[in-house]
Parts: sequence; structure tokens; C-alpha cells
Amino acid sequence: MATTSVRLPHLSGFGWFPDFLRKELAPFPGRGVIVARMVIAASITAILIDTFRIPGGAIGVLSAFLLSRESLQSTAESAIGLGGAFLLGGLFVPIGSRFFASVPITHFVWEGISLFMIFFLLRTLTSYLVAINLGAIATAMFAIWYLPGPGEQNVELSLWQVLAALVGALVTLVVEIVFHAIHHVDEVVDGMDARLQHIEAQMEDYAANRPLSPETTRMLAQYAVVGVGSLRRELARRNQDPIQRMRTTALVSLTGRAVDFAAALSSTLSAPTPQEQQRAAQLAPRIAEIRRCLRTNEAPSRSETPAGTAGTPLLTELEAMVSLMPSAFVSESSIDPRLEVMEIAPSSSRIFVPDAFSNPEHLRFVLGGTLAAMICYVLYVSLDWPGISTSVTTCVFTALSNVGTSRQKQVLRIVGAVLGGFVFGMGAQVFILPNIDSIAGFIVLFAVVTAIAAWVSTSSSRLESSGHRPRTRASMRCEIGMSRCPQIA
Repeated sequence: MATTSVRLPHLSGFGWFPDFLRKELAPFPGRGVIVARMVIAASITAILIDTFRIPGGAIGVLSAFLLSRESLQSTAESAIGLGGAFLLGGLFVPIGSRFFASVPITHFVWEGISLFMIFFLLRTLTSYLVAINLGAIATAMFAIWYLPGPGEQNVELSLWQVLAALVGALVTLVVEIVFHAIHHVDEVVDGMDARLQHIEAQMEDYAANRPLSPETTRMLAQYAVVGVGSLRRELARRNQDPIQRMRTTALVSLTGRAVDFAAALSSTLSAPTPQEQQRAAQLAPRIAEIRRCLRTNEAPSRSETPAGTAGTPLLTELEAMVSLMPSAFVSESSIDPRLEVMEIAPSSSRIFVPDAFSNPEHLRFVLGGTLAAMICYVLYVSLDWPGISTSVTTCVFTALSNVGTSRQKQVLRIVGAVLGGFVFGMGAQVFILPNIDSIAGFIVLFAVVTAIAAWVSTSSSRLESSGHRPRTRASMRCEIGMSRCPQIA
């Protein structure tokens, strides 16, 4: 019996890497706008920090990357959380240092207890943004309080760090308010509509028996890589009626699955049969109707899921996803049972996750993170090399719930440090900065490098390393339980 050889990508060297980068860095609708907003906010922050010579201003520019931009509401909440985190860190570190930093042994104990608290908050706070920024400002101040003093100077440097961070948060919030006033959009509806539009174009090409548009193929592959995580995060932040949130969640899930099937279909089905052309011709207007109903909030007509249709299974699965979408528009009493969402009570009023003080996994995470950070602290103190104190910050930023995701974050952070520090940093220091004698020239250089960093940061989670909540077993079960339909979960 003839067998077909299977070629595994990870066994074929690094030939997959150029294609991986091409897909991750390819433009998609809205990416350029997000990058522009990040560059504008970071550049204005850099101008203010450089003009007023604020010490430790780099953390203010970092705020432009840490704040959420998925909606004006999420940005405002992020800015408030960011400001609160930096204020708490700005108060905690100097006060603790006043009592413990003067004696080496108490300084060591204070450092260990502080890191233990940081990792505990990182794991258990409901707002991961607040936790990660609190960790950033605290670890930055630890390096300041390693200096011999005097204490007044260290307090002043710590307060300057807080001010720089607040400047970055406020500038970013103002930029987002201005952008929202000029260009108001519904991120969730627009995101689903753009994805369904390319699936509709794909079906029209199949129905006309013509080659798929390269743009359609590229965008389907890009959306399959990006996923619908940003739409889910935006939806989770909205204060919606539970039933409406349930419907929209189901639509987002179905749209994401439909994109996956459509992207796979575009790479496997090049010559559809007459029967498949007919099915595509019937599917295209159904998708167009669903897109129209997304805008008008009307209920599309119901359609039966095809069963036992010959042809590629991917087209059958795509038809099944589309046939389920009308169920999400109708009333609660008639919603498709397969789309029934296990509603989760809002937790916006909670400070800690429900099992913060009872789950032993949290303690293991905190102890492991504290040990790694303390080893880094002992190393840079023993070597008398404060310049590598950012290794403690790296432990905080890459502390995730399992080895695989942590290793991915660590590799990305090392690669980013090499490219940013050695290639861009030293390259600019040697070849460009000696020829720049004004703030205007510096901001142009800063904006170009920031644009490159912002473009990478808007990639999928496989390439970007901006912090998100570590996924515990409970959170993964919660995500899977968002729908009881196996095809949606």
C-alpha cells in the first residue's frame, strides 16, 4: 500500500523562519494606525522628557507600549491603573528603603520580601497591567537604592521615575482621546466584518472558478495567525448586558474558527469541483447578509447546516460555522444550544483572583520567580555591576505559568535586547548620533526605531512579548468553557 511522507516543519531546519516572519510582520487592517498612535505617543513623551531633562525617562516611553489601545475605555482604565501602579511603587520602595536599605543584611531581606510581594501580585491581581507595571517601577527603583546614597538623592531619583511614567501615561491617554474623537470605530464589529469580508471574497472566487486573489489569500493567512484575541479582550472590558455579551462572544468565536478553515481552504483547494463552486456560490451571499446584520443589528435568516456533503471537509466545516452565526442574533429563548455560553460573573470589583490565597500553584509560581530574581540580584551585587540590574526586571516580565511560555518570552527578550541594544543602540551611537546636534534630529531617529518596535509589538503572541495575564489551568478551563459547542471552544 502506498504511503505518503509527511514533512514536519521543525525537522527541515530553519527554512520555515522567513515565511514565519513574513506572516507575522505582514500588514493587516488597523495595524498601521495602531503603530502610528504608539509612535506619536512615545515621541511626544520623549520630547517632554528630553526637554525637561527628567531622570529615568525611559520608563515613561515604555508606558506608550504598555497601555492598551483596543478602545478608549480600555486605554483610560489602563492609564489609571498604570498611574496607580507607579504611585504605589513610588511610595513603597522609598519607605521600605528608609527602614531597611542602610544595613546590608536587612537590605537583602527587604529585597527578597519585596520581590516575593511583586510576584504574588503579578500572579493574583485581577489587573495584570497594574501588576506588571508595579513590578517594572519597583525593580527599576531597586537599582537606584543599590547606590551608596545619599538617601535624599535616591528619593529624588525614585520620584523622577514616577513622574516620567505618569507623563508617558497621560500623553498616551491624550493621544488616544484625540484619535477617538477623529476616528470613532467599533473594534469588535469592524474586526469581525473585515474577516468575513475576505471569506466572502474567497467564496466568490471559488463560485466563479477563478484563481483566488493574492490579497485574499494573504489576509486570510494573516488573520489566522493574529487570531481573535484582541477582539475577546475588548469584549471582556465592555459593560454589556450578559445576553448581548454572550451573543457577541459566540460570533467572535465562530468568526475566528471560520477564518481558520478559510485560510486552510485557500492553501489546499485550488481547483474546486462544480459541486463545490455551487456551494461557494450559496455561501457567499449568506456571509454578506451576516455582515450587513452586524452593522444594522438585525437577525439574518436561518440556514440549515449541510450534512454529509461530498467534497473537502474544510468547506463543510466553514459552512457549519456560517450556519451557526444566525443563532447568535436571535432572542435568548431561541438561541442555538450549541452556542450557549457559560456566563461568568464580572470580576471588575475584585482586587485579587478568587483563589489567590488558597491555590498552591500560586505559591509555587511566586517562590520560583522570587528565587530566580534573587539569584540575579546576588550576582549583580557580588560582581558590583549595577548595569545588569535589569536582569531582575527580566525575571518579572518573563514570569509566566509554564516553562514553554516563559522560555518563549525569555528568547524574545534576549533577541530584542540584542537588536535594540547592539544593532540600533550601538549603531546609532557610533554612526548617527555624532552627526545630530538638535532634538529634532534625535526625535526623527527615535520615531523610526520606535516604529519598528511598535510594528513588531502588534504581531501575534508568537512574536510579540508584551505582557499578558499568565494562563493558569483555571483560566484555560474558563476559556474553553466560554462555549459548549466543541467546534467553537
